Amino acid sequence: STSSGPSVGIGWNYTEYRTLKVHDLEDWKDTNGRRSMHDLIIPRHLREKCLLECGYTSRDITRGVRHNVKAKNQRMQTIYKLKHQKM
Repeated sequence: STSSGPSVGIGWNYTEYRTLKVHDLEDWKDTNGRRSMHDLIIPRHLREKCLLECGYTSRDITRGVRHNVKAKNQRMQTIYKLKHQKM
């Protein structure tokens, strides 16, 4: 989800490396530190730059942003209706 600009998704294939138990992964994260939510944010200008470099046009990006805004507005409308719905 984005607050502004285009959203990006990750498409990837993986190579099975090794099996790791969830508990061991959580212990590793506790020892080595976790990323903050701020560290996971990709700024709008970098998302746009990346999309342009991958071959998307400005028009494609604009369409994507409009699609996101429409979906966000629909979610907000649903939330509003649910709050004011008589039971």
